[in-house]
Amino acid sequence: MFNSIPSRYLLATILKEAADAERRHAIEALRAKRDELYRLRMSHQIDDSLHQRLVREIDLMDAALSRQSALISQATESNE
Repeated sequence: MFNSIPSRYLLATILKEAADAERRHAIEALRAKRDELYRLRMSHQIDDSLHQRLVREIDLMDAALSRQSALISQATESNE
């Protein structure tokens, strides 16, 4: 089905754009989670220790998404 060079390039482009959109949505979701955790902390619904632990987990997920995005960008640039 995708045997020709233009078709493979098109498929690769579509897949990269879909992955980029997924990463953007994941980053937006992480930002919303951070905001909600801050709200919960400020309203004293969670304590500082739990807040810090949960924000740390979000930070790790954010860093993984950033690394993944950087690796994909490097791979894309080297293939051009």
